[in-house]
Amino acid sequence: MVMWLRRGKHFPDPELEADEHGLVAIGGEIAPELLLEAYRRGIFPWSSDPVPTWWCPHPRAIFPLDTWQPHGAWHARSAAPAGPSPPTGRSST
Repeated sequence: MVMWLRRGKHFPDPELEADEHGLVAIGGEIAPELLLEAYRRGIFPWSSDPVPTWWCPHPRAIFPLDTWQPHGAWHARSAAPAGPSPPTGRSST
């Protein structure tokens, strides 16, 4: 059964409580402390009107926040546009 997340409550175990689509909880606030708790458990918010919904989809990837380091940052830099060309000192008119 999907839980209504009220202030001060913690997320249920997603392995035991998520519905067949991965919905874990409804409600709560998308605050930093709650997000960190959710992310550590593999739970992700989805903005819904009027309240957020919290999901634990399968399959999913979980990166431990205390040890995870991004890889491939060099690739992102090399793929980024070079930016404007430096001035040549010549007039374009």
